Amino acid sequence: MSSPDVAVIGAGVGGGAVAYALAKSGLSVAVLERSDQHVDRVRGEWLAPWGVAEAQAIGLLEALEEAGGTYLTRMVSYDENIDAEAAEAAAMDSRTLHPAGTGSMSIAHTTMCDTFDAKAVEAGAVLLRPITDLKVQSGRRPRVSFVHNGTLQEWTPKLVIAADGRTSSVRRQLGMTMMHDEPHHFVGGMLVDGVPDWPREQQSLGTEGSFHYLVVPQSTSRVRLYACYGSAHRQRFIAPGRERSLLDAFALKCLPLGDRIAGAQPIGPFQSVSNEDHWLDEPLDAGVVLVGDAAGFNDPTIGQGLSITLRDVRLLSELILNGAQTREDFAPYAEERRECMRRLRVTARFWSVLHTEFGADAAARRARALHRALGEGMLSPIMAIFAGPETLPPEAFETKTLDALLAA
Repeated sequence: MSSPDVAVIGAGVGGGAVAYALAKSGLSVAVLERSDQHVDRVRGEWLAPWGVAEAQAIGLLEALEEAGGTYLTRMVSYDENIDAEAAEAAAMDSRTLHPAGTGSMSIAHTTMCDTFDAKAVEAGAVLLRPITDLKVQSGRRPRVSFVHNGTLQEWTPKLVIAADGRTSSVRRQLGMTMMHDEPHHFVGGMLVDGVPDWPREQQSLGTEGSFHYLVVPQSTSRVRLYACYGSAHRQRFIAPGRERSLLDAFALKCLPLGDRIAGAQPIGPFQSVSNEDHWLDEPLDAGVVLVGDAAGFNDPTIGQGLSITLRDVRLLSELILNGAQTREDFAPYAEERRECMRRLRVTARFWSVLHTEFGADAAARRARALHRALGEGMLSPIMAIFAGPETLPPEAFETKTLDALLAA
């Protein structure tokens, strides 16, 4: 095909969504994807309430619902600091955390990618996969070359949108260097089947001993398990038999149905990563804009990746459809993303101190801070996870606010 108006690199969540948003408005869009199909690699599958609202604004929420997205309307924090009955009495109705009123959503990552790709193609975008030998050059008229079906193609689109993930080839080719935090802990996940008793509308999290967990149900009897642990326990979860080790770790005293989870059947790989944030303050070059994880990613412990990506898509597509063309035209996108990521970075650091530092002193500190934030209503960044970082005042992310919550 000849050069499209917009070349999107990557057919994941961000690539499929932005291709849909632009193609449905009449732009010529082509998506280039190196894989021939999306596979389960333990990626984002939890959409915060504010992310659900972003999906709705783009016009993709109904498609997610039809694809099997499950609304999680109840959140229970089973934790070593509280007995199960009290935790259930204090359950949070996540429908109240954002004006959209839906709660959060759980959906398999591969399903979300396939759904967005299909909607993009339906809207008129062209999807080419698998492609190899991708090369991108920035410029007033950027250049893209690649091989598809054995044929070298060269394009000069008006704009290149890089949505090619954490290890972005485009970012490397353009010489962009990520800034990053120091690692604090490890985060891993695995999809399991055989837990039909787990309530489909309920997500749970908590900390016991040296283990922070999250349980996010999907359809029927499947749940996605997430685990956070320190470097002292890393070998336990990377050695052969790590899937069994992860399941055994869920046999927690504080967690009802923990024994049932421990007896579940793994149906996907267990993978883990260090938790640190990575970010670009300027995810732009001449003729090129980065979105989603390619532009930087938040600590996965607080599960903001999908929501961030959908906000990127909405902001960027609005600018493009309003005529943005130059690097200067896309500055508002970069500025808003920079502040969003900064606030979520502060939030993730605070959450990590609360939930992924272990021992008696850490448990007591967690109990104090959560009581102050949720019981006494002290200002805290926690609600940014659910309502969105822009909904809180700047003071929620200041050091003095966090110090007051954590004080002995």
